[in-house]
This record gives sequence, structure tokens and C-alpha cells, in this order.
Amino acid sequence: MFRLLCSILALVPIAVAAQDYSYTRYEGTVASKPVVLHLQRHNRPDYSEGQTISSTQYNGVYYYTQYDMPISIFGSVDEKGVLQLIEYTGGMQLKANGNGGLIGTWISNDGSKQFPVALNESYPTGSVAFDGSARYERKPLFAQRDNSPGMEVHLAWLEPDDKLPATTRTFIRENIHLEMVGKSVRCCPGVQKAFETMRDEQFRMYNDEFRETLKEDPEMPEHMMNFLDQQSVMVLYNSNYLLSLGFNHSFYSGGAHGNFATTTRSYNLKTLETVALNDVLKPGYEKALDAALDRSARNYMSVSPQEPI
Repeated sequence: MFRLLCSILALVPIAVAAQDYSYTRYEGTVASKPVVLHLQRHNRPDYSEGQTISSTQYNGVYYYTQYDMPISIFGSVDEKGVLQLIEYTGGMQLKANGNGGLIGTWISNDGSKQFPVALNESYPTGSVAFDGSARYERKPLFAQRDNSPGMEVHLAWLEPDDKLPATTRTFIRENIHLEMVGKSVRCCPGVQKAFETMRDEQFRMYNDEFRETLKEDPEMPEHMMNFLDQQSVMVLYNSNYLLSLGFNHSFYSGGAHGNFATTTRSYNLKTLETVALNDVLKPGYEKALDAALDRSARNYMSVSPQEPI
């Protein structure tokens, strides 16, 4: 039986699904106050009960230019064609304005506050336009079964626009690729080839693990045989020759829940250097940083100093 399982694992084909990833930078107003919105759109496949179904999701951040404090948002388009973006204290209901922008209303969670929203796509001098790309592949564990557990690998990344100076474009591109695919980028011409190298290694490890696991525990519950590795990059700040990116990574390998992490990087596009905390904060900032973050989080979530977070 174990030899049969091994042969099945070795001969399983890889399923590939089409998807797309895009980024748009908007400027405009919420409640007549200037804001900047960085929005990613991801049309990605979701595998469930033997079927791969495409779904479109949005995520990003916006901030009032008076404060420069990022507010996380996420959402999707509802059945009426309205883009519903949710944040901690409320959300936006938006539609296309016919000129490449968005228009709608910001509504508080309890519905007591409503403010007009008007946004237009904008890339002023010192900002970067991006093209998005994405790859998704799934390898089922058992070839003869339609509803087989398996491993999914997602990668969604951004490529700087061709209109940038070549040196700036190369700097951004290499740093994005390095954060997303690591050292494999050094051996491969471009992130797509590096993705294939990374994918092949992930699938090999997945097969090897279950060869041993199924030998020791042939009655293992199938829901514990599903693995997921998902990576994406999002824009956090993109103005005045300063670019900040968030690299998101989620991984599930059985058990009650997956693991999630976000790594942030900032880049000075004038000097083409990575910006570290030591470059912008005074010596000894470590002692004050925790307290400042605590105050900011409590203010954002309306939590008093006495309440636990």
C-alpha cells in the first residue's frame, strides 16, 4: 500500500490557474480632508471541495495627509457592483467615477457618521507606478481523486513601471525579488523562474513528508494533509521619493491554524538605499518606541490605558 502511495505522489500533475494582481495609487478626499490610498486588487483562485473558484479581493492602506498614519483596509465588490472596503472603525462604499477614479461614502460601524469620498488615480513626481503579476499552482496528493488534499503555492508581486530611470527600476525590482524569493533569485533570470524553483522545492518537500507520514499513520485525517504557502507584496507609502513595502507571508501545514508574518522595508529612491530605523530615529529610540506604539494602537482602537490589548 505504501509503495502505491509513493508512486501516486510521484506522478501527480501540477494544476495551474490564471490570476492577476494590480496596484493603484489614489489621491483625493474623505470628509473633504486630503487622503492617499494604496490599493491592491488580487483575482486569485481558491480551492474548496474539489473545485478551484476564482475570487477577487482588495487590500491596502490609506492615510490622511495631515497625519500620515496608515489605516488598513480590505474588501471585495458586492453583487451590486459596489466596492466594499472595511477598516477597524467603519468602511467605504465606492463605485467607479467614469474617469479611472472612485467615488462614494465612508460610513462608521454604527452608521451614525457618513462622509463623501472622492479619489483619483495619481502618480506625482517621486512616486512609483507598478505592474502586478501573480502565480498559483496546486499539487493534489492523490492523482485519481477529484477531491484530494494537496499543497497550494501562491506568489503575487509588483514590477516597477518601465518609465522609471533604469537604475531606479533595477533597484526596486531586485529588492522586491530578493524579499519574496530570497537567494533563489540569484540563480534565476526573473521572479517567475525563481518561483518555479521555489515551487519545485516546496512540492518535493511536501511529497517527501507524506511518504513518511502515511507510512507511519495511514489513517491520518485528510484535512491535515493540506498545505498552503502564500506570499504577496503591498504598498504602504509611495510619495516624495520614499517607497515603503509590506511583504506578507502565510503558511499552513496542518493543525488548528496557519502562521502569518509581515516584513516591512523602506527605500530612498533618490539615493537608492534601504532605509533603516537608525537612519530616521535618534539614538536611544528603542526605549521610547514601545510606548509610542502602545499609545498609537490604543488611540486607533479606542482602548483606554487601563484596558489590556
